[in-house]
Amino acid sequence: MSGRLRVRAGWRTDPFRVRRLVSFLVSSVVPFLSSSAPAAASGPPENVLVILADDIGVDMVPCYGIGTDLPVLPVIEGLAAEGVRFRNAYAHPSCSPTRAAVQTGRYPFRTGVGSEVTEISNVGLRPEEVTLPELLDAAPSGPWSHAYFGKWHLHAADAFGVTAPNDAGWGHYAGALDNLSARVSNGYYDWQKVVDGTVTTSTTYATTDTVDDAVAWIAAAAEPWLCQVSFHAAHHPWEAPPPELCTEDLSAAPPASEAPRPYYKAMIEAMDAELGRLLASLPPDVRQRTTIVFLGDNGTPAPVAAPPLGQGNSKGTLFEGGIRVPMIVAGPRVATPGSEADAFVHAVDLFATVADLAGVALEATFPDVLFDGRSILPSLADPNAPSQRAHVFSERFFPNLDGGLPPPPFLCQEDVGLAGPGNSKLSVCGEALFPGNVAALRLVDAPPSSAGFLLASAPFEPVTLAGGMVLPSPYFAVVPVPTDAKGELSIAVPGGVKTVGGPLMHGQVAVASAALPLGWDLSNVVRMRFFDDPITHRTVRNATGYKLHRHVLEKKTGEVTKQALYALELDPLESNDILSGGVGLTGAQAAALAELEAALDALLATGPQG
Repeated sequence: MSGRLRVRAGWRTDPFRVRRLVSFLVSSVVPFLSSSAPAAASGPPENVLVILADDIGVDMVPCYGIGTDLPVLPVIEGLAAEGVRFRNAYAHPSCSPTRAAVQTGRYPFRTGVGSEVTEISNVGLRPEEVTLPELLDAAPSGPWSHAYFGKWHLHAADAFGVTAPNDAGWGHYAGALDNLSARVSNGYYDWQKVVDGTVTTSTTYATTDTVDDAVAWIAAAAEPWLCQVSFHAAHHPWEAPPPELCTEDLSAAPPASEAPRPYYKAMIEAMDAELGRLLASLPPDVRQRTTIVFLGDNGTPAPVAAPPLGQGNSKGTLFEGGIRVPMIVAGPRVATPGSEADAFVHAVDLFATVADLAGVALEATFPDVLFDGRSILPSLADPNAPSQRAHVFSERFFPNLDGGLPPPPFLCQEDVGLAGPGNSKLSVCGEALFPGNVAALRLVDAPPSSAGFLLASAPFEPVTLAGGMVLPSPYFAVVPVPTDAKGELSIAVPGGVKTVGGPLMHGQVAVASAALPLGWDLSNVVRMRFFDDPITHRTVRNATGYKLHRHVLEKKTGEVTKQALYALELDPLESNDILSGGVGLTGAQAAALAELEAALDALLATGPQG
């Protein structure tokens, strides 16, 4: 520990020592590893280090040769020199869907995470999903050590609590549950840090703090281990990193609010430098038995995009600039260091790859789960190996939880199983609560002819009181609802209601009753979901360079409102929608459209699978 602190202090006194250290690593250590023969696949499983970069598209990594005005990234370039660089790697267009895919090996329409998880919503990764650490707990060689560091962004603390990553299976977690621009943080130098459920405030630069924790954990972890390091960089807020971590000169730069790209580049360089420190902390023998995966979670954001990308085809879109990401894999399974693979790969494939490395047969171990990933190990053994998948698929939908699919035309809202201190029974059944729809709220077995109130609150956990569960205040609605002579009531609940809690609210009815300790009979708690007009954007691409975009306005009909077809071999920037030109398709184009439509329909027909 003292040695690590001495190195850190040295960096603080010499602004360019870290870059010299990185240059040494790239010039000395990387060639040594690259010239070594790959380790045999036999023997105990090797360790896995997953590096997930935030908001860094393929255009921002120099070794891909795509972007302009690029940051200096010697460590990532060094990984490419010793590993396999995947040229056709994809993710989803925003961070939470990709993160869910990495954790589960399943597409968003199965996990229900199709857009960003917000800090006030209780929509997140469902507890029944099998996650990476739970996969490794089932490894035939025995359980692995596992830890996650950095940005989580799959559960909101308000709804799921600050132990959400641990509840999802991770043996150790240290980081921030949300973006650093959220209401619980003030940027990279002042942010709410969670360590296995304990909350503190960190004033250490977040990228540095994440690596500090990862270095300390790896040094003490029993092998084999899985360590996921999910950097916040280079997601906004765009701020100047510690100057010793980058070469980008920000001394004369305008404020980030006016010109964010220099700050964005500097933050990527800082991430690269700290990644170098993480890799340098691995003893040589540990490094030689560790598979390292570097991956972006989505494309470059529009405010910092530069040619050849445009702001209309960057992060958040299904164009190549929104979903094509860097993926570089190094380690003992790489047969040809410094190679390039054209195989289609996707962030969802990481799960199956880890399973392959750990010797877990997914279908036999989890027979009731439909996984979407494919192991990329064949491409590590032979970069010219054919793709394990015929298509890559990406999507984004609103709202979360619905899997991008319309709800049933009639449903009962969820009784969360929490009874109040009373005998009354509450139900809300009817049409899905879209704008213009209604459902019937009905209460039975309550005190007859008594004053009552419908209480509505954000979906926080009820509190125990007088032997039952009671919604906590503050309430954003208290509606008078007196019962009739039978002790019943029935009122209409309109769809489309907007609340500060997002699309979900908890409801409970309190009816005056002198016979109960609180003076009120309180019903069970019902969770009601209110829908916007949900929109799903999906895209599927094949190996011949054709790509289908499908924009669907779900509502209750599943009506397709728009399709677009692109030929990426001729039009890599997707500026020409072949279907909108008013000219008939060529034979090849018509065949490609039919093939892509059939592939997409076949995939969606498999259903959400839980």
